[in-house]
Amino acid sequence: KLVCCELHLTNKMNKRAWINVAEAAISLLLIAGVLIAVLSSNHKESTKLSDKVYESEISILRGIELNASLRKEILLVNFLPVNWTDFNSSGMGNVEKKINIEIPNYLNCEAKLCEMDKICDSDSHISKDIYVKSVTISSNSGYYRPRQLRLFCWES
Repeated sequence: KLVCCELHLTNKMNKRAWINVAEAAISLLLIAGVLIAVLSSNHKESTKLSDKVYESEISILRGIELNASLRKEILLVNFLPVNWTDFNSSGMGNVEKKINIEIPNYLNCEAKLCEMDKICDSDSHISKDIYVKSVTISSNSGYYRPRQLRLFCWES
C-alpha cells in the first residue's frame, strides 16, 4: 500500500510541475504580445510622421519647380553649392521666402543648391532624424544649367 501512495504523490507532483510550466509559458506569451503591440504602435506613429514630412517637402519643392520666377532665380546662380545661410545673398531670396512660408510649424528645414553630379549634403549637424527630398531644376526658355535643390527637414 505504501508503494501505491508514493506513486499517487509522484503523479500529483508531476501534474503540478506541468501546470506550472504551462502557466509560465502562457505568461511569457502574454508579455511578448504586449511588447509587440507597443513596439508596432510606436513604429506606426514614426511612419505617419515621415509620410507627413515627405508630403510637405514634395509640396514645397513642387511649388518652386513650377514657378517660373523661382526657377529663374535658381538658374541665374553662378557659384555652386549655395548653403541655406547664403540663399539671400546669392540672389535666391524669394526661394528662401517660399520655403520658409511653406514649412509646417512642427518642422525645421533648410535647403541647399548643388550641381547635379556633386554630393549635396547638409552642413548642419543635427542629432535628429532628417528627412531629405530634392528636385532637379534644369532649364527654362533662356537657360540650361541643371542643378539640384535639396530640402532637409527635421522635427522641431
